[in-house]
Parts: sequence; C-alpha cells; structure tokens
Amino acid sequence: MIYACLIILNLVLYFKNDLISKIFCIYDKPDNLRKFQKIPIPVSGGLFLFINLFLIFIYLLFSNQLSSLMFINTDELLLNSFFILAFWLVGVLDDKYELKAVNKIILMISVISIYVFFSEFSYVRYLYFENGLSINLYYIYFYFTIFCIFTLTLTLNMYDGIDGQSLILYIFLSIYLYVFHQIEFCSYLILPLVFILILNLQQKIYLGDNGVMLFSSVLSILLIKYNFLNPASIFVEEIFLILIIPALDLIRLFFYRIYRKKSPISADTNHIHHLINKFITKKKYISFSVVFYLVLLFGIFIEVKFAYLIFFIFLFYSFIILKCSKYI
Repeated sequence: MIYACLIILNLVLYFKNDLISKIFCIYDKPDNLRKFQKIPIPVSGGLFLFINLFLIFIYLLFSNQLSSLMFINTDELLLNSFFILAFWLVGVLDDKYELKAVNKIILMISVISIYVFFSEFSYVRYLYFENGLSINLYYIYFYFTIFCIFTLTLTLNMYDGIDGQSLILYIFLSIYLYVFHQIEFCSYLILPLVFILILNLQQKIYLGDNGVMLFSSVLSILLIKYNFLNPASIFVEEIFLILIIPALDLIRLFFYRIYRKKSPISADTNHIHHLINKFITKKKYISFSVVFYLVLLFGIFIEVKFAYLIFFIFLFYSFIILKCSKYI
C-alpha cells in the first residue's frame, strides 16, 4: 500500500515540479566560480523528499509499526520528526540566505545536541570492529555521537556538487541498508530518490543544502538507532566503506586546505567531482559512479572483508587524485 502511494505521490510531484518549485521559490544561481549552470535551478529536491517523508511518517503512525527504527515509540517518533524538520530548516535557511559557516555549524550542533540529549536510543556507546574488537566510549559517548552526526552531515554536504552524484550515493546507501541489514524504512526512500534523481539529471531541480541536510538527518537516525538496538551488527569499517569516497575526499580537503592556509570548511573547486569533470564528461562520470557502487555491492555480497575493500578503494582513489593533481 505504501509503495503504491509513494508512486502516485512522486508522479504528481514529477509532473507538477515547476509549480511546486515556484511556490518554494529558492534557486541556485550561476556565479561562474563554483556554479556553472546556465540558468537558476530550483533547490526543491529537499522539499520533494520532505513531502515523501511526511507521507511515510503518517503511514508509520497509523499502521503502528513499532518495529520501525523511526517509530520505536511515540516519543521517539516525535523527537525524530523534530530533528529531521529542524535539520531541513537549517538547510532551507542556508539555501535562501547563504548562512555564514560559523552560524550554520552552531545551528547544526545545537539541533544535534538537543536530539541526542532527549533520545533514549540515539547514541553510540560502543564501537565494533570486523576483527571482534569493541571499544566502550564510557562518558564521552554523548559528544562522540554529536561528532558522528556532524561529520556525516559535513561529508555528505561536501560531496554534493555535480548532477546525480549525491542521489546515486543515497540510492546506493538505501539499497545497501535494506538488503544487507533489513532496515525496511530504507526501502521507502528508494522510489522518491529515483524520481528526484531523474529530475536532477534533467537539471530541473537540485537537492540543495536542504536536501543534503534532510537525508543526512534520516541516515544518522537509522544508523545510530540500528547500532544501539542491534549491537555488533554493523562495524566501523562497514560504515566507512559505504561512505568511503566522500569520506576520503573530506579528509583530503581538510588537510589540503590547512596546508594552503585556508579554512578547512571553505568552499573551493578541488573536490573529486570537480577534478574528474575536467577531463571526462559529466555523463561518463555518472555512469562510472553507478558502476563503482554496483561493484562495491558485489564485493560486499561475496563477503570480501571490509578492510580489504577499503584498502583497494583507497589505492584507486589515490590513483585518481594523482592523475588529477595538475588541476589542483
């Protein structure tokens, strides 16, 4: 029933995209520095995803799915709703008013802190590794959980910079968590993400910061609650692996900007997608991204150790960066 409703909703959103985008009225405008599109593009991808989440939450509420990670109990559902809405609004404000980095960070950490403080199930107490090692975080778990959510959001935010790239990653993450960890909520996300991807590749909408913030809040809730309720079911290496390319790019840019005596959170055109796009077309890059995630899924499916996959992808990433070094 929910899948049929999602199909109908997204068909309506798809064909009424122009009207909805005009009502939302927030656009990403070209500046010929980092934004090279020819015309202003509405950043309504986050709004489309938000509308879908609203329908999904209504479904969870009335079907009383207490087994869902989003609906452990009514209090948690309300708290999750607050976190997702607040995070999305921070993204909307950033898209509309281009918040200063410091103000945005303060808002993000404030929202995350409130959420983690009041939640009974959304914190990381232990870290589990593939080799059986586990680390008890003791009294720093509260701050570590805030750090994890903030870092995940920053990682996804920095990765968003070329049509389709982020959405392909989000679809991959949703498929992965549904297939390999049976997180049913992720199956509800795939359809709307595919519809938004189609519009994005047609350059009719962008995700915008609001879309990235929205998805990162949902992903944070799912990963942390799953880790809390299913101890040792998801490993540190596994989380790093499924986010490996944006994570490696975040780490590289952090130290590179410090080396160049710039702010580590400043914007530039040295992201991997900017560099690769200098010598291959956007279409080829997107095709390559799809193949990459399919190969990664296959490697996980045949149970190659996460550490081995991380090592080989790290070597591959290093090779790409060395090849692109003349553009940095």
